[in-house]
Amino acid sequence: MNNKKILLIGPLPPPNGGARVSFRLFYDYLKSNKVEFIHYDLPVRNQRNSSTPGNINFFETAKRVLLLLKDLHKSSALIFFGWKNLIKFGIFIIPIFHVFRKPCYLRFFGGHPFLELKKSIFFLRILSPLFLSLCKKIVVQTNIGKKEFPKFLQNKIAVIPGYRCINNLQITEKKIPSNKIRFAFMGELIKEKGINDLIEAFISITKNGNEQALELHIYGSDPNNVANSFYKFSDKIFYHGYLANNILRNELILNDILIFPSKLYSEGHPGAIVEALISNIPVICSNLPGPMEIVKDEINGLVFDLNKNGDLKLKMETIIFNPKLLEKLKNNTLESRKLFDKTKVLPKLAYELGIKGIKICVD
Repeated sequence: MNNKKILLIGPLPPPNGGARVSFRLFYDYLKSNKVEFIHYDLPVRNQRNSSTPGNINFFETAKRVLLLLKDLHKSSALIFFGWKNLIKFGIFIIPIFHVFRKPCYLRFFGGHPFLELKKSIFFLRILSPLFLSLCKKIVVQTNIGKKEFPKFLQNKIAVIPGYRCINNLQITEKKIPSNKIRFAFMGELIKEKGINDLIEAFISITKNGNEQALELHIYGSDPNNVANSFYKFSDKIFYHGYLANNILRNELILNDILIFPSKLYSEGHPGAIVEALISNIPVICSNLPGPMEIVKDEINGLVFDLNKNGDLKLKMETIIFNPKLLEKLKNNTLESRKLFDKTKVLPKLAYELGIKGIKICVD
């Protein structure tokens, strides 16, 4: 590919979390390697701020797509980072670029992109596989996500995991009493993310006489204003609000273990889990296919069964009463963090997205 004038679509911060962190790292990586591109931040959103991306403004998004098409003649290729909203506006860009013989590359966020496409309206369900077949390469985050695509698309799909910057991440000893266990939750405070189940499990555990030794620290946006209700249940629950990624990292390393109780089948390699593992924090996660690709039971975390009543509480108690297991899990995260090092992952991602001439790190 001629690396000049790539058309690059993807979401930059704010807010500084999730997919936007990943895309920002890729954006900066291209700049640092002097790859020339024209960037379009799509979709356009209303009331976007540091804690929420806001709702999609479809009119402004359509206007920006038209501007993008005006730059088509300047481009050598299209690289598109997207997720569910790719369906609503982006899928129609692909055949236009194909007509003008411009190669298209897609990077899907999330764990099950094709299943999400199948949930769209009827004519999009029919047309999406055809449009995707026009792409030069489709890059997904998970192995399970790749398997869900039709067989005729399999040779176009590559699997590249999530990634983060770990160069400046200093792993330090906790500066709190060693006999106190700090559980952490990172994510949006909605029932689909499992926050209610976690609160219930934590309160049940503290009623069994462990209250003085336990704390639960919660980080994330609170769209439904439920955080204030936590304090009436226990004075060992601490809500820190939505924190910028660099501040969140400094907070995260003070905790012992991350709880990721999400019920969303669409989860891929969640940023919360990646941040925990690279911070030397093991994870207790639900048995969703995407997260289970990176959280290995009794190796760098524990996996609980969403369909088994009380299993989350049981796994939390396993950590409480087995300090040697916790230490083992922590030690094993040091190996896990190598999988998400941006210096290793980004060159491979760039290569799969058609950008040649950048050295790929070999382990």
